[in-house]
Parts: sequence; structure tokens; C-alpha cells
Amino acid sequence: MIAAGYIYRFTLNAEISKVKCLTASDAEVFEFIAKPGAKIIEKPIKDLGFPAEAKIGGLIRGNMGYIAHGYTQVQEGDKVVVFTLPSGIKKLEKFFK
Repeated sequence: MIAAGYIYRFTLNAEISKVKCLTASDAEVFEFIAKPGAKIIEKPIKDLGFPAEAKIGGLIRGNMGYIAHGYTQVQEGDKVVVFTLPSGIKKLEKFFK
């Protein structure tokens, strides 16, 4: 599982600061960093067309953590925590690169 986390970091074309594989399920947790010009910062979460296999759990802005909801607007530099099934991993890339 540790190896899988490192592989994702280097194979996805998005900036990932952390990856965790959840042992009790098929889901994985990614911590993406919202880059300048990334699709994730263009609109509120509810308007992004985010993959059904993935859910944004929250974000870290500076030293504060926030629970995400539909009207949350991700900003450049935010660390975004995403829970996803394996089928959603490559789909997430377009939102964060």
C-alpha cells in the first residue's frame, strides 16, 4: 500500500502531497494541491462536474481545515482531500493539473 501511494505521486500529472489506501475498503484518499489555473479553482464544487466515484471531504487553507460542501470554492494553494474509488483516480487528474 505504501508503494502504491508513491507510484500514484509520480504517475499522475497533478501535484499530490499525500496518498493513503484505506485497508477496509477499495477507496483511497488523496491530498491534492490546487495549482494556479487548475480546473478545481474555477467554480464552486457543485458546478465542477466532479467524478461520481470521488468526493471532496475537505480542504486545508493555510493553517485552517474546512469541510467541503457544494458552495465551497477551492483556491490556489489549497490542499484538497479527496476520497475516491480506483475508477476515479485518472478522472481526478484533469481537475488538479
